Amino acid sequence: MWLIAALLALLLWWQWGRDRRALAGARRLLGLGQNADRDGIEAAFRSRLRSAHPDAGGTNQDTRELTMARALLLAEIDRRDRQA
Repeated sequence: MWLIAALLALLLWWQWGRDRRALAGARRLLGLGQNADRDGIEAAFRSRLRSAHPDAGGTNQDTRELTMARALLLAEIDRRDRQA
């Protein structure tokens, strides 16, 4: 039984760390600090997208990564708002 509890604790710890790393990577990609608000996220996304868009010489992958970073950060804000 203790083995199951230990494995569950390890899984939760790993998931928590992975989520934190994903948020940190999204902030880094958009050039944001930890306390960025919704407006800051949107402004940074638009600013970075100007050069990352395929029409401006960027790639589809760059655009996807920026879009995913924005979505992840906005979802985190929504999650925090629901908890408050």
